[in-house]
Amino acid sequence: MLTSSMKLLIISSCTNAKSVEAPNSLKLSDFRSPDTLRAREAELNRWLRPAFEMYAGEQHKRLVHGVKELRAAFGRQVASVKIVSAGYGLIDEEQLIAPYNVTFATMSRSEQLAWSQHLGIARAVREAIRGWPLVFFLLGDAYLRAIEPPIKAEAGQRLIFVCKAGLSQKLIQPGTTIVSVGLNESQRFGAGYVALKGRMCEVFAHSLAREGESLFAHLCTDNTAVTFMKAVERGLDS
Repeated sequence: MLTSSMKLLIISSCTNAKSVEAPNSLKLSDFRSPDTLRAREAELNRWLRPAFEMYAGEQHKRLVHGVKELRAAFGRQVASVKIVSAGYGLIDEEQLIAPYNVTFATMSRSEQLAWSQHLGIARAVREAIRGWPLVFFLLGDAYLRAIEPPIKAEAGQRLIFVCKAGLSQKLIQPGTTIVSVGLNESQRFGAGYVALKGRMCEVFAHSLAREGESLFAHLCTDNTAVTFMKAVERGLDS
């Protein structure tokens, strides 16, 4: 049974792989002007898809599996997904987007910062997390930099970052839990590093779908990664 407090937001990253391929997909220059973007999206109208359906990378696909399991158990309102896109900025899962070829990975750090600020990503993330008792961040290095950490949690809010160990010092704040992942976790959970955060979210969802409010409540009060990692282990063994 879903309680009013048992709601989670997942902030993930875009992926290079898309579920549809279009000739002349959007490129970086198309995003510099709202008028140009609208015109180009009109040209690509037949290829528009909700963001939840557009991305086809392994992290996203595994995340989708986990979210669908939670929604089957508790209803659609239990989980929401937003995606940090190097083209569109922070987008809701239901937003219609066109196929595009833009990634922070091809930019220098100064270019990443300038472009993410142009897109308003850091501000949009802070607005998006308001009122959510539990927020997961499944972001690689460049996408974490784009949200300009640290992020201050609200009173009673838990922010969980699944990331490389070396990034933890930039994220530590009251109300924040750091789940450090690397080669050992990749081997344990049967996923390459690119897909690992999505895989862990997927198997965590197995446990949360079974255990519900009890697990949710413990997760929201644990400053360490212990509750989350034990839930992932139980989900893996189920």
